[in-house]
Amino acid sequence: MSIHSKVGTGRTADHRRVLISGVLVTPAGDRRVMIREISPAGALVTSRDKIPNGSDAVLKRGTLFAAARVATVNGDEASLHFYRELSDDEIERALMATALGGGQ
Repeated sequence: MSIHSKVGTGRTADHRRVLISGVLVTPAGDRRVMIREISPAGALVTSRDKIPNGSDAVLKRGTLFAAARVATVNGDEASLHFYRELSDDEIERALMATALGGGQ
């Protein structure tokens, strides 16, 4: 499943609301996540499994592998800050992974 749109104006225009699946690799193990929002600087994800707050992680989606820090966890929602900003092309490829059969 893939649903996405650009959000806001100015600086927040880089944020995209999405509803796509992915995998978050954490020190506590792999977590299946739903990516709710993504930008060059980070992402907002939800998971049924506990995501360790303050840990390093890798967000995987299609050909995207983004190293991140779990900045905050609030219930089933976690905010990720990428160590390296993603390019527009990297984000687009991750969003298109479902259409191309590349899912997580």
